[in-house]
Amino acid sequence: MKLKDRQADMDIAEVEIDKLLKSLLRKYSGLFIDKNISLDYQPIDTKIITDARWATILIEQILANALKYTNSGKITLSFDRDKNALKVKDTGIGIKSEDINKIFDRGYSGFNGRINEKSSGIGLYLVKKIAILLNIKIEVCSTVNVGSEFIICFPKQSYNFVR
Repeated sequence: MKLKDRQADMDIAEVEIDKLLKSLLRKYSGLFIDKNISLDYQPIDTKIITDARWATILIEQILANALKYTNSGKITLSFDRDKNALKVKDTGIGIKSEDINKIFDRGYSGFNGRINEKSSGIGLYLVKKIAILLNIKIEVCSTVNVGSEFIICFPKQSYNFVR
C-alpha cells in the first residue's frame, strides 16, 4: 500500500550499507543457524544515497529468498565497487533459465516456488517496484542446482566510502 503514495514516504539520505545488512543479519541469524547455512560477509564500508527503509525491504526480500531456497552451503554478501553493487549469492536450488525473465512479474512463482509451495510471487515483484522507485538496477545470474546471484546496482553518483 505504501508504494502507492511513495513520494510522501521517502527519506533520501546517505546510508551505510553495513548498517542495513547488520540489522537484517541479526533478524535472520536464527534461520542461518537452524538451516546450518554459512555466511560469507566482510564489512563493506560504503555509503549510498537512498531511502534506508525501502532499500532495507528490497535487500531483505532478496536475502530471505536466498535463505528460503538454500538448503545447505552458504550465502555470500559482497560489494563490487566498480559496479557500485551489492551482491547476494547463494548455493541454493537455482532458478531455471526460462524463469529468470519472469521472476519479477506479479504473482509469478516459477517452477521452484510451485514445487516447494513456498512462493506467493509477490516478493520479487515488490523488489522490482522498489528498485524502480530508488533508481536501482537488479541483475540475476542463476544455475539450477548450483545457486543464484542477485546484483543490486545502486546509482553511480551515490558512491561514497565510509569515513
